[in-house]
Amino acid sequence: MADYLGQSGKLYRISDKPFDGGGEGDIFDVINKPNIVAKIFNANNRTIERERKITIEAANKPCDIDQYAWPIDVLNSNGRFVGFIMPRISNKRKLRHIYIYDKRTGLPWSLFIAIAKNLSAAVNNVHEIHQIIGDLNTDNILVDTNDGTVALVDIDSYHISDSNRTYRCAVGMPAFVAPELQGIAFASAPLPTFTIESDRFSLAVIIFLLLFNGAHPFSCSMIQGSSSRFQPIDNIANGICAFFKDRCPQNMEIPKYAPDINMLPDYMQNLFRRAFVDGLIAPTKRPSAEEWYYALEKLENELRDCIDSKTGAVNALHIYYKGAKECPWCRVNEKMQHIRKPSQPVVPSSPMQAYVPSSQKAQIASVSTTASASLAIPSTHSVNNAQAQSASATTSKNKLSIKAKLMVLTMCIVTILAFCIYDSIKWNIKMTPEGYKNYSNEIHITSSHWPNKYSSYWPYGYSFVGTLEPGATDEYLIVTESNYLSMAFKTHTSDNHGVDITIIREDGYYMTFNSSNSGQLFFVGDYVELQQKGKYKVLISSSYKTDYVVTLDGYIDLTGGN
Repeated sequence: MADYLGQSGKLYRISDKPFDGGGEGDIFDVINKPNIVAKIFNANNRTIERERKITIEAANKPCDIDQYAWPIDVLNSNGRFVGFIMPRISNKRKLRHIYIYDKRTGLPWSLFIAIAKNLSAAVNNVHEIHQIIGDLNTDNILVDTNDGTVALVDIDSYHISDSNRTYRCAVGMPAFVAPELQGIAFASAPLPTFTIESDRFSLAVIIFLLLFNGAHPFSCSMIQGSSSRFQPIDNIANGICAFFKDRCPQNMEIPKYAPDINMLPDYMQNLFRRAFVDGLIAPTKRPSAEEWYYALEKLENELRDCIDSKTGAVNALHIYYKGAKECPWCRVNEKMQHIRKPSQPVVPSSPMQAYVPSSQKAQIASVSTTASASLAIPSTHSVNNAQAQSASATTSKNKLSIKAKLMVLTMCIVTILAFCIYDSIKWNIKMTPEGYKNYSNEIHITSSHWPNKYSSYWPYGYSFVGTLEPGATDEYLIVTESNYLSMAFKTHTSDNHGVDITIIREDGYYMTFNSSNSGQLFFVGDYVELQQKGKYKVLISSSYKTDYVVTLDGYIDLTGGN
C-alpha cells in the first residue's frame, strides 16, 4: 500500500494492485473509502500540463458529481503530481453495448428515452460550468439499464479552459465529431477545436442512436444496383442524411433496422433537423442539451403500448409515440424478417463444465483414462518374497515413470512460460507495419473456418496493419458467410492511445468503438458480434500519428455458416 497526499490536505492510502487501467495509467481502490478510487498516471504521463488541467477540473465541478468520474482531489507523492481521486462508478455498462439493434432485445423504448434524457442533463451540467467535453462518444458513457441513469467517464480528456489558457481534448471518434472538425488533428490543430456547438452535435448523434434502434443518423442503405462506400463519416462531411428527404440522394434509403423519423412528434423531428441539416453549416442552430432534456421529458409522457389488432394482446416492449400512425417496432421487425436469428449454443449440463465439441471428447477421454491408469494405487494384500521383489521392481519403475512425467510436465510449463514472456515482449515493442507479415486488406471468412455446427476458435487470425496520420482513416473489408460471428479485435499501436474502429454493414448497420492498446498475450480484446452474412467495412482512425496492428484474434460461429 502507498500513501498519497491530496491538494486538499487529505491523506489517501491506495491498494497495492490496480483493478483497472489503460495506456495512461491505472485505477486503484482507496483503503476504507469504498465510494472513491484513485487514478495513478504512468511516469511519462505526469506532465505539468496534465496537472494544471486536472487541478482546474477539481476546483470547478458540475452539480450531481456522482454522474461523473470527475477529479475531486489532485494527488501528489513527495511533492510531485501522480494522479487524482474521483468517484467510484459501479454497476453500469458502456452505452455502445446496449443501443445497437441486435443487442437491445428485451429493453423497452421508454428506457432509451430515459437514458437520452439523463445524458442530456449530464452534458448540460458540464456546459453550465462553461466547460466542453470534446470527445463525447458511446465508449465514455456508462448506463444502468435498470433505471436509465448515466455516468460520464474519461473526464481528464475533456476540453478544459480557465481565464488564461485552454487544455485541449486531443482525441475524437470520427463518427461523433461535428462536420466542421472532421479530419483535423485535435492534438495540434489551431484552437478553438471543440466547442459547445460540437458537443451539441455529438449529443444529438447519441440521442438519435438511442431512439432509432442504434442507427447512426448519417448511416444509410444503398438501393439495389447502386454503389457506395456507405460510410456515415463521409456522409457527415458531405451533409448527406437519409432520414431527411431533402438531404437524401435518390440511390439511398434509411437502414432496414431503423424506424422512419415520422414516428416522432414534430417537435422532436425539428430538433434533429436543426442538429443534422441546419446545423451542418450553422453550428449555432444545433439544439442545446437543455432543449433536448425538456423535449425528451415531454415525449416520456406521450407514449403508448403496442396492442395486437387481432388478439388484443399488449406488447410491453413495443412502446412508441401515441401520435404515430403505426407501431414502428412492428414495422422494423417486418423489414428484418429475412435475417435469421442465430441458433443457441449447447448449454452444458453442469454449471462448472465447459462445453467441448464432440470431435474432441474422445481424445480427452483417452488422455484421462491413460493418466488414471498410470497413477492407480494397487490394493493392499500379503505377498511372498518373489512377489515382494517383483512388487518392489514395479514400484521403482512406477517411481521412475512418475519422475519422468513430472520432468515432462515441468518442461511443458517452462516452455509455456517462455512463450508467454516472448509474446508479451513482442506485443510491447514498437511494432511497425513493415515488420509484420500476417496481414490483409480484405478478410474472407468462409465455411472452411469452422469444422462443426456449434463453435470454432481461430487462434491466429488475420490482422489489419498500417500507419495513420492524425485525423486520417484507413479502410478494410470483412466478408463473412456466417449469420452469427463473434470476433475479438486486439489492438497494438506505437503510442498508447489505441485506435477508433468503425464497422458498417451494407444495409447501414453501424457500430463504433475505441480499441485500446493491449500488448498482452491473454488480453480478451474488444468483442464484436456480426449477426448477418455479408460485407462489412472496417474503418480505423486515430487523432495521433501512429503505427497499428489490429488482430482479429478469434472467430466463433454458432450456426455453421448456414
